[in-house]
Formats: sequence, structure tokens, C-alpha cells
Amino acid sequence: MLSLEVIKAVSLLKDIHYGLSVTRSKRSYPLSEVDMSRLLDKFLSSGLIRLKPNLNGRSTNLASYELCYPLYQISLCDILVVTGGGIELSVEDSEDIYNNYGLAGRRLGVLNQMACRCLSDIHLTDVLLSEQR
Repeated sequence: MLSLEVIKAVSLLKDIHYGLSVTRSKRSYPLSEVDMSRLLDKFLSSGLIRLKPNLNGRSTNLASYELCYPLYQISLCDILVVTGGGIELSVEDSEDIYNNYGLAGRRLGVLNQMACRCLSDIHLTDVLLSEQR
């Protein structure tokens, strides 16, 4: 159900949280430099991660980053929104859904609200990927 992009994103955030380097990580799906750089950019711009204090400039060293929130507060909904994975949810302006999709807007708006609510209750600590079994 989760796209490869979302699985890689979850793994990368967990590696940052647990202080694992790319070489020490036990990921089932290895990240290329390009993938890691792209995901780090997305996480930085969304406010999920930040550079540790006293570090300047961008780095591909995972030890240079820290989560902006405790791992248990980062939800699957957050990851789907940041990565653009699988489902496109509107968390900031759900009124657009009601206004732009005619008669279907009401149902799409309810679906969007329910999906955001349900996915917000699934935290990264609850997601068990195959590498962690």
C-alpha cells in the first residue's frame, strides 16, 4: 500500500532519529545519493528536519540533521503530504476541494478530511517495515 518513495522516507527519518549512518542502516531499499538529497530537501523545506545547531550549509551526512518533532508525533499523513506519495491530501486549504470539484466536491472533501484524520493517527513508531521484523 505504501509507495517506495514513502517507505524510503520513513526509513530515512528513522535513521536520522536513531542516529544511524547510511552504511549502518538496515534498509531493504537502499537510497541513492540523489534520492537521499531529494528527500532531505523535502524534509528541510517542510520543517520535519533541521540542521543541528552550529552546522552551516547542506550536508548528506545524516548525523548533521535532527528531527523537529519527536518521532511519535510524525504521522504517515505528514510523510504522504511531504513526499507527494500515493494520495494527494489537502491539509491547508480543504475549502478548494468543495469549491473546485462541483457535486463531487462534498464527497471528496469528506474523504480528504477522513483520510487526514485517520492517517494522522498512524505514527511512525507504529509502522513496521519488513527490515524491522
